[in-house]
Amino acid sequence: MLSALKKAENGDCCIMRLWNASAKTVAASFAFNVPVTSIHRTDLAERRQDILSGRNGAFAVEFPPWKIVTLEVDLSGNHRKGRVASPDGTGHF
Repeated sequence: MLSALKKAENGDCCIMRLWNASAKTVAASFAFNVPVTSIHRTDLAERRQDILSGRNGAFAVEFPPWKIVTLEVDLSGNHRKGRVASPDGTGHF
């Protein structure tokens, strides 16, 4: 369950906080519609712990029972970073 999505406290990365609301370990994979440079597992203070391995743009992670997992998603290779789409899709407001 996604519990938070925010800009990192330090840097331009995106922070995803996910919660396993079950008594079992859960495995999941994530894929994005934009290029991802890397994804790191972090602690709640956003200090990097380890890097997730990716294959064909998908990243796998395991969630221990009843735990929050924090991921730092680095989109620095995305040339569209910071752009906001206009309602008509033209990029003009």
